[in-house]
Amino acid sequence: MILIGLLAAVGYGILTAAAWTRATIRQQDEQAAADSVVTVYPDPVACPRSSLDVAINVPAETTVGAGLTIGATVTNTGSEACLLDVGGASLGAVIASGTDTVWTSTTCPAEPTSRMLLINAGDSAAVTLTWDGRRTSPDCAPTPTPTASASPTPSATTDPSADPSADPSAQATPSPTPSPVDVRVAGAGTYQLHLQLAGEDLTGDQVFVIG
Repeated sequence: MILIGLLAAVGYGILTAAAWTRATIRQQDEQAAADSVVTVYPDPVACPRSSLDVAINVPAETTVGAGLTIGATVTNTGSEACLLDVGGASLGAVIASGTDTVWTSTTCPAEPTSRMLLINAGDSAAVTLTWDGRRTSPDCAPTPTPTASASPTPSATTDPSADPSADPSAQATPSPTPSPVDVRVAGAGTYQLHLQLAGEDLTGDQVFVIG
């Protein structure tokens, strides 16, 4: 009986050890399989307009020819990271006076013309655009450099012998030559500004004054 009991105990121990070994091997196999799984994340896509919240910061007033610095903060309100092109040919500003479009930055885009930013969900990107205070040039001609005014052109000297009553020292006042005027400079008035992304309106109008 003692021998039978010993054999039973040994057999039970062997079965228990075998079961433990199988469970351990199964656990190790499952862990190895889990470790070998590669998580594939989707490539970021372009930020949809509906997932962008844009705040514009511009001064309420500027002076003729001074231009503007336009600050924009773009926030990704979506649930996934996305790509936003904030280059000069994609994100632009439009300035108008009534129905007269004065300046569209994407017509003559600033460098870099393309600049991709990855914006995580809930994060923001700050962008700055600069207007030089002039109308858009159809041929993207550079801003003209101011030239020095010509010397005043004196009028003819009065001949005292022609009129006895004339003061011999009197002469006509010289007429100065007017400085050239840059017709592209936006004049005084009330203007509206809004941002566009890839040619589509991104914000409503914000009003400022040129005084």
